[in-house]
Amino acid sequence: DSGSWGTAEEIDFADAGDAYTGQVAVDPSGNAFAVWHESDGSITNVYANRYTSGAWQGAVEIDNADAGSAYHADVSVDSSGNAIAVWRESDGSHDNIYANRYTGGAWQGAEDIDYGYTGGAFSPKIAVNSSGNAFAVWHESDGGYKNVYANRYTGGAWQGAEEIDYADAGDADYPQIAVDSSGNAFAVWAEKNGSYDNIYANRYTGGAWQGAEEIFHADGGNATSPRVAVDSSGNAFVVWYEYDGSRYDVYANRYTSGAWQGAEEIDYADAGGAQSPEVAVDPSGNAFVIWYESDGSLYDIYVNRYTGG
Repeated sequence: DSGSWGTAEEIDFADAGDAYTGQVAVDPSGNAFAVWHESDGSITNVYANRYTSGAWQGAVEIDNADAGSAYHADVSVDSSGNAIAVWRESDGSHDNIYANRYTGGAWQGAEDIDYGYTGGAFSPKIAVNSSGNAFAVWHESDGGYKNVYANRYTGGAWQGAEEIDYADAGDADYPQIAVDSSGNAFAVWAEKNGSYDNIYANRYTGGAWQGAEEIFHADGGNATSPRVAVDSSGNAFVVWYEYDGSRYDVYANRYTSGAWQGAEEIDYADAGGAQSPEVAVDPSGNAFVIWYESDGSLYDIYVNRYTGG
């Protein structure tokens, strides 16, 4: 391989204020979309920049208005080069979830897609499949608990927000979403049900969410920060980390043949804590999980590969 890294290039809007939390997505032709939030000196706005024909095309503001700050954008792209970005944005009294779709060479305009509670909506994530169908997820307060919501984009429109978490026993937050080529999706999140935060999942197939299911029950401390990836056959991998009372460990659970196969600890050793796993899966169903873990004196980066069933 004779390839090489190029030269770093600034792609944000201006130097009026700081820019943070960039996310990027690439289509099969090598075109890319980057999104981030950036201060103009008074409020924070969401910007996007598209890479095509060998160059970045210029940063553009894609949020709703200047009523309040917009934060924490995420973006996903389909096989035709269309993209959807989501973020949270204040209307001056509480935060809402907005989405904006790029198609036909332009962003189509910001749209409020959340449920509508005045308690505030946070932490949106977006996943788009090759056909351009998308799922957005976030957590939103009803004034008592934080619940997890999803909204599906298909047929040129958002279908409406619906609650997909388990129950109102406790807060549910920081969901993640992945979608396969057939339009089935997996949402995962952490939710308190009794003493600790446990890991839950809900699968969208056959035109409906199938119901929240606990895929890991924590018994020594909170389980948190799940991540999910789906292969081309609709099998899924979920990873997270959990405190067992003395240290953090990394776990994984695989969905295949219509069922979750059971949580399994996949970290290296018990010398020190392991945290913040991420997961990626190839079309054949092989997966890589990466995390950082202490050997008792330093933190190191570890990886574990799933292959061959």
